[in-house]
Parts: sequence; C-alpha cells; structure tokens
Amino acid sequence: MDKRYLTKSRFKEGLECPTKLYYSKNSDYQNNQLEDSFLESLAEGGYQVGELAKFLISDNPYIDDITVESLDYVESVKLTNHKLENEEVSIAEPAFLFNNLFVRVDLLQKKGNEIDIYEVKSKSWGYESVDDQEFKVFIKEYKRGENEGKRKIDPNWKFYLYDIAFQRYVVRNLFPSMKINTHLVLADKLSKTSIDGLNQYFKISNKNGRKSVEVSGDLNITELGKLPLKVINVDQVCDFIEKEKIGKNSFENHIEYLSKLYKQKIRDWKKIDHDCFKCQYRNDSFFGLKSGFHECFKNSGYNLDEESNLVERIWRATKKETDKGNFLIDQVNEEEYIDNEVEDENGMSTSFRQYIQIKKDKERDNTPYYHEYLSDVIQGLEKPYHFIDFETSGVAIPFHKNRSPYESVAFQYSYHLYDDDKIEHKGEYLNTNPEFPNYSFIRSLKNEFSPNLKGTIFRYHNHENTILNKIYTQLINESSIEVPDRNELIDFIKEISQPTRGNRGEWKPTKNNMVDLYKLIVSLYYSPYSKGSNSIKYILPSVINDSSFLKTKYSKPIYGTNQIPSKNFSNHSWLNDKELDPYKSLPPVFSNINDDYVGYLNGENLSFSTINDGGAAMTAYAYLQFGDLDQNLKESIRKSLLKYCELDTMAMVMIFEHFLEKTK
Repeated sequence: MDKRYLTKSRFKEGLECPTKLYYSKNSDYQNNQLEDSFLESLAEGGYQVGELAKFLISDNPYIDDITVESLDYVESVKLTNHKLENEEVSIAEPAFLFNNLFVRVDLLQKKGNEIDIYEVKSKSWGYESVDDQEFKVFIKEYKRGENEGKRKIDPNWKFYLYDIAFQRYVVRNLFPSMKINTHLVLADKLSKTSIDGLNQYFKISNKNGRKSVEVSGDLNITELGKLPLKVINVDQVCDFIEKEKIGKNSFENHIEYLSKLYKQKIRDWKKIDHDCFKCQYRNDSFFGLKSGFHECFKNSGYNLDEESNLVERIWRATKKETDKGNFLIDQVNEEEYIDNEVEDENGMSTSFRQYIQIKKDKERDNTPYYHEYLSDVIQGLEKPYHFIDFETSGVAIPFHKNRSPYESVAFQYSYHLYDDDKIEHKGEYLNTNPEFPNYSFIRSLKNEFSPNLKGTIFRYHNHENTILNKIYTQLINESSIEVPDRNELIDFIKEISQPTRGNRGEWKPTKNNMVDLYKLIVSLYYSPYSKGSNSIKYILPSVINDSSFLKTKYSKPIYGTNQIPSKNFSNHSWLNDKELDPYKSLPPVFSNINDDYVGYLNGENLSFSTINDGGAAMTAYAYLQFGDLDQNLKESIRKSLLKYCELDTMAMVMIFEHFLEKTK
C-alpha cells in the first residue's frame, strides 16, 4: 500500500510550491532532479557528511549499532521507539510518525528529559566570530523593498531551517513532556582536516538504484582526526519560524494543509511565477512522461507547444518580465530595451543584446547577429592563440590533510594552441594520485607557457580566473620550504589572471591576462539557436549551426591526425549529418570494459556512463581518489576525463575559428 506520509523532502517541496506535491513521487511525471549530475555529486557529498557526522554522537557508531537501518515506515518507528527506551541513547536516522507526518532525524541524543536532534547538511559554514550571533546570520532584516522593516529567514538558509523546525514539530508532539533542542551540522570551511584520505573512509555505493555510503564496520573516531564540522544550535530560529506566517497560515496550519494535499493527492494550483522555470517536473520533449510544468502553465492560460518562446530565454531579463506578468517573448515590448547605451567599448550593451534577442524571437528570425566591432576586436588579438580549460572539485569532506570543506582542488586542465593556422592539442594535466594537486597543476601549466609567453590566452567565463585566484591564496599561505618554487608560481598566476574581489588590489593585470571568450560572445554575437543560453555547451552547437565552414571541416575524420594533432583522439569526426553537438560524440566511459563488468559497475558503484559535463567529471575524479579502484576501470575513467576536457578547449577553438572566418 502506498503510504502518503508528508516527509521532510515532501515538506520542502510543498514550501517551494504546493502544486509540486501532486507531482511528487508520481511515476507519471518527469522528474529532472533524478538526471542532474551536479545535483547528484552534491547529494553524494551530503551522504558522506551524514556518515561522518555520526562520529559526533558516537566514537564507534558501527560497532555501537546506532543507525536505524530499516526503510519500512512501521518497522523503523518500532526500532526507534525500542532504542528510546534507554535513559541515555544516541541514534542515527531514527524514525518518527505523528498523524500523517513522517520524519527521519539525521542524529538524535537522548539524555534524561532532553532530546537533541541534529539536521546534517553538506552546506558550508564560513562565518568567523559569530558563535553567539547565529540568529543574525539566519534572520535577515530588510532595509528596503516590499519587506522593508521586516525580519525574514535568509533565503539562503530557508529550507534548511524550515526542515529542522518541521522535525522539531513532529518530535515535540510525540514527546510533549520532553525538552527538544535543535541543531544544524554543517561542513565547516574554517576548519581543516588533520589526516590524509578522510574522504576515502566514506565511499559512495549505488546498490539497486539506492545511494549509500560504505564504511568499515570497526572505524573509530581516533582514525579520523579533527572533524571539519560545525554544530549550531537553532532553537531561537525555530521559535521564530513557528511564530511566522506562511502565506495566511500559521506554521502548524501550513503543515496540516500540505499534509492534506499530499495524502489526498490534491492539486492546489499555484499562480505561475519566475520560480516555475526552475521546476524539476518538466518534460520539454513532449514524449514519454507527463510534464507538470506544462500542465501548470496550461492551467494559467498558456498552452505551450514546441514552438513557444518562454521569457526564460531572455538573457538577464527573465524576472523583469515575469514580474510584469509576461511569460512568452511575444508578450514582451522589445522597444523598452533600447536606451542610450546601445554599445559599450567592446560591442553590444546588455540591453541591446536583449533587444536583438527578443526581436529575432518574435519575428521567428533564426539568423545570427554579429556586431560590427567583431572584426576589429578579433583582429586586434595577438597571435598565437592559447585556449585553456580547468576541471576542478570542491568536496564537502576533503581528500587531503590540512584542507577545508569545499576548498578548491584543480585536478585537470587541457590546452590547445592555434598558431599560424595550425591547431594542436598542445598540453594536458590530470592528477590521478592521492596527493593535493594544485601546486603541481599550476607548475605544469606554467611550464606549458615558459619561458616566453606570447600571444593571447583564452578562458571561457570566470571559472579559470577564480581558480587561479584561489591557488594564489593557497600559495600565499604556504612557506617556501613546503613549496620551493612558491614565488615563481605566484608570479605566473599574476601574469595570466586578474584579482577577484577577495584579492582586490593584490596586483595589476598584465598584457598576458587571460581574455574571456564568453565576454566576446555576449558583446559581439547572438544566435537564436542557443535559445538564450551562453553556456559553451549551447554556444558551440549554435556556432556550428551558423557555420558551413565548421560543418564541412569537422564532419571529416581529421581530428587526431597530422592535420590537427590530439593527445587522446585518432581520426575523429566531431560531427555527422544528424548531430551538430560534438559533446554527443564522446565515447562511453566503459567502452574498453566487457559488458558483464559494466553492468556490475553501473549497478553497484558508478552513477555515470559518459563524462560530458562538469558534474560527471567531479564524480569521476572522486572515484579516482579511491586507492582500491580496479585498474581497468581507473584507466577507463582517466581516458574519458582527458577526452572530455580536451573537447572543452577544442570547443573554444571552433568558436574562435568561426569568428576568424567571419572577419576575413
């Protein structure tokens, strides 16, 4: 029988949008959260932090058998109540059922007449000197706008705090005579690990579609060193939440309202707004599972079809239009985007680019737009042309000693050189060892350009510049004894990057400062084919669509030949008659492993089959850190990572080739 209990996750969905409760756990509807590799990698970090946090309430959580393992509602509640018969007890994942509300608390400690409950999150904590002022961190006092003078939960913390308040509500109703204390457990960015390989104690497993963490049964807290976790009491915040209204409802009444919707499968239509574009219950293909997103729009009078142009496509103007009640581009007045700043010193202003996009969409004009400055800007860039891309990780539980949660780890780069009409995959780096890679990473990159750096280095958007700044900060905090070439590496970073806000004023950009290809695109080029996105994953197919030159050239198996040397491909065609997206030409991770073993791996351990985005790359790198990984699998992952990153820089080359072609 389908138990329609309002759980923590359903409560969160109901807070976001009551209509979602109709689609939630409904197999008729598409759920894109199940397919998002970035969300998946974040979730895996959450599972690991949850296991690590068990050592906050027990020195030997597995020997002490503190976890309620059963997934059955009734049995898990029964097991929890049995453990709670003790005067003092520590429990992980205890289950509680009150009316139609079911919660599994992450951690619980009972001592006499008090119960402490802990909600463990992989979200980071990085506030210094606020131990007695957490309330001010979580509650935002508005100085202006519609909430001026009011105090509200900070949106960045809202769902975490409502989650623990919901749990307290359930537990308090079950144990009205006991004092219930509430806590958040977060990954502490101000704390550093004291051992190497902490992450490897908590290995992600994917058994029968259910994620879990594999931990040695005799693991003791003494083996883990300092736990990089922050425990924060949030009783005051929970009190604040219980006094706040949610819409017109009190906190308690809103819980009852959401519980009724979910239990009775009622669809309470919410008025569509800007947040609807983030809905996970969306299927744009019009095939297969139903799309809750489209049904909600239809209920509001918008019968969307495959040709509908939603305002979510308008770069940096979506909320501006939805606040006016405009959800289709055909409703937008493009003339409002024409102002006195049609151009800046580099090309299109933001508003003029928005005007071009809206006008083309409304007129169903699929031709690209090139700004008249394109030729001057592109021809003004010094040869040769260098293209670099970084792959990085920032995990909740660090891989290395003396590192903090979510500290940046640069584990891979790719480098293409375009010189005198010759394209070559010139260099690459991928760390597969358990060591902290950042300094060998930057040392290797420096050697690619030594001794005399000439020409123009391209990056795509801010990521590479941000990572270089983070490595700069790490190096500043190192001694020359630990990193003998520290000063040379710092000087190299200063030569090719510009300071971010955290390093403002530390140095002035040089002539070799990386050029952001993304900025050139948004100021000089717009293609309707990109559907408003400026991600390289959308811009590359758009450029190829707009260029007969690229289509002809890269439909041939010339990549990985003497014509275009490659370190990882041989006689490769990036395109074919049916596919304009080179990322879809990447081979599966398991292409060199027998089918039986692939089936085992997909069922038991790995959650990806092809590395073609950053989320899968982060997950793959995490697997490479496990010392006992099968060598055949390790080599297959390594090769796939190298090919994925190589394509990222080759994508930049193709885009730039198109611009050069247009300026001839």
